[in-house]
Amino acid sequence: MSSHYSFFIPVLLAVLLSTIAASQDISSGTAKVTVRAVRGIKRPNGLRGAVYAMSNNQTNNTIIAYVRNAMDEFTFLGEFDTGGQGGVLDDGDAIDPLLSQNSIVVTPNKKLLLNVNAGSNTVTVFRIRRDFKLKRLSVTKVTGTGPLAIAVNSRSLVYVASADLDGKFTSFADSQGSLSGFRLTRRGRLIPLRRSVRKLPTRPADLAFSPDGRSLVVSSLNAFLGALPAPSASLLSFKLFPNGRLSATPVDTASSTTPGSPPGREAPLVIGITIVRVRGVQYVVIPEVRGPQAGSISSFRLNGKGKLTPVQTDLVIGSSITEGQVAPCWIRFTSKKNIFFTTNTGSNSVSSFSFSGGQSTIISEVAASDQSSLIAPIDLAISPDDKFLFVHGGKEGEVGIFKIGANASLQFVKNLEALPTGNTQGVVAI
Repeated sequence: MSSHYSFFIPVLLAVLLSTIAASQDISSGTAKVTVRAVRGIKRPNGLRGAVYAMSNNQTNNTIIAYVRNAMDEFTFLGEFDTGGQGGVLDDGDAIDPLLSQNSIVVTPNKKLLLNVNAGSNTVTVFRIRRDFKLKRLSVTKVTGTGPLAIAVNSRSLVYVASADLDGKFTSFADSQGSLSGFRLTRRGRLIPLRRSVRKLPTRPADLAFSPDGRSLVVSSLNAFLGALPAPSASLLSFKLFPNGRLSATPVDTASSTTPGSPPGREAPLVIGITIVRVRGVQYVVIPEVRGPQAGSISSFRLNGKGKLTPVQTDLVIGSSITEGQVAPCWIRFTSKKNIFFTTNTGSNSVSSFSFSGGQSTIISEVAASDQSSLIAPIDLAISPDDKFLFVHGGKEGEVGIFKIGANASLQFVKNLEALPTGNTQGVVAI
């Protein structure tokens, strides 16, 4: 492996952990507070939504739920057994154990919730009840080792990305993952789609269906680490056929920059991706980790045949590559697709951006910081009414609530506790 990229192997252990006081203990076992489910909720009269986060407990994975009332107050609702085991994949750690986005998702109609169980190689499907509690419907084995991200579309098609296909990985640098397809029934069963498994040339971290239903795009965590059999790219685009299967291999690949180009700029490491459609044009937008340097945002136009065309590349989140926000890994757009946020794990912050015509503009390099839920922030979610941003704190096992104001300003509201300290992953809001 090239020594130029050797620091990437412990990237979320060394680069990110360097921002965290060594005196703080990380464990994966015990919840911070003892809480009990709210009782007496018959019908969500006055209830407006819920937030769900995954404990990723390696013995007994659970989903922890919080309910939102008409006064925009959030209360612990309950903890729900997934019937599977959480896991730590590749070089993941107690702060970011899966190195992925979308480990927990909801269906477009908001009736079902799906999560990965990385330690038992399964996916769980829950029904979201009218009181926002969860009822487990099924637990299904997936192909490959270490399921880490899920994509589900309005046609009840589900694809799961796994960290490795043969299970013999030694680190994420040389892992080559897989995709597995399923049909999701109305009763919450995942039916394997025949001949849908696709071997990937890289280790995936996220995947997303295109709004037009013709493509599936996958992010590559290790494209430029120098340990793979062949060169690869940050994004892999597959054609999606009407029968739900994918093209045998990617129809296109793309990267914003490559090693040594431009000189002195670190090559990108990509975790989260989002595909938005604005005025009939589809864009893939990605935050990019660039080692100890300031991270960046890049966007690509995605046409109906799966071709990726660069629109904006390497927008530095800061004044220079040495002065900015480090390790932007996760990304979420508001419902109007004109505003988005990133969590910057290495800088303990959130950044805000505007988006128009495929171009991103920084609104605030540091829109939020200085909260315990922002110590190594990982995943994030936005309420359907665009009123709240929820940030999953990788270090403290909290979900921070921030009110979204004018021009994407963020006002801290509170931290939701009850998650274990460390080793947690994933958050979604309805």
